[in-house]
Amino acid sequence: MFESTGSMTSITKDAQFEVCQFEDRIIEVVDAPGTNETGVEETKAIDLVVNAIVKALEINPEGFHAFLLVLRYGLRHTNEEEKAINILKGILGQSFLKTYGIVIMCGGDDFLHDHCDKKVSCKDYCSGQVGSFKTLLEECNGRIILFNNRATDEAVKYQQVKDLVTMVDQLPSKGERYTNEHFKKAEKERNLLYVTASVPMIEKETLVQHKIILYRINLIQSEPGEQKKIDSFKQLLSHIENLIQEIETKDKGTGALKFIWENVQNSKTAVNDLIVSCQDVIREREQIKTTEEKFN
Repeated sequence: MFESTGSMTSITKDAQFEVCQFEDRIIEVVDAPGTNETGVEETKAIDLVVNAIVKALEINPEGFHAFLLVLRYGLRHTNEEEKAINILKGILGQSFLKTYGIVIMCGGDDFLHDHCDKKVSCKDYCSGQVGSFKTLLEECNGRIILFNNRATDEAVKYQQVKDLVTMVDQLPSKGERYTNEHFKKAEKERNLLYVTASVPMIEKETLVQHKIILYRINLIQSEPGEQKKIDSFKQLLSHIENLIQEIETKDKGTGALKFIWENVQNSKTAVNDLIVSCQDVIREREQIKTTEEKFN
């Protein structure tokens, strides 16, 4: 249904929708962009998938019976693929694979070529896998189907689609669709995903501002006059409080920015202590002055 090429960059940038008929069923399929889009930063890649899911649920508000994770036989399942799966779980909910996930391993023609003499089935091949690919299959409870996209035999093409439809019918969801309600329930997980993806950038921005704060603290301490220092520290304190509020807003209640928040909070405590110290000096001087005037 959808265009596919050998390009190293993904061509799916938006949700694509198609409908076909198989036996007595009308099958609606949405092709969404992958989370490991090449040439796209992580937060934008997340946006692509989230927007595609939103569009898919708008196209078909009744929801979807299954999520098909399309992997290619022969390509090593790397940390990038594992990261992509974790991102999908962050977008759709941690249990979406267990309830709705099916792995489609395309490149069946290459698989048959590699294993025709050994008489190794897809099931045998999968049972021998280790690492993140094994973990993925376990999460899907072993639900994987080998697809030969270049098959010309109509019986073969029919049977692999038949096997997929049967597997969808046997999902733990028992016919319940993934709807917008499921998507809404995963909002907190999406917030955490977005914030975690943004941590390096936010950390860098905050580090720059934090260094400026420390520089201004040292500068203020060299100023003459305790009251002048107090006034300057209070202005700096206002800036720090705005930075803390900004971090809390970006954190969205996820706690992912806690360590950044704590660093800035420590600076706020340090400035408050310096203000108290200056106030103590002023009080001590006033007491000395009062005592001197009394004895004079």
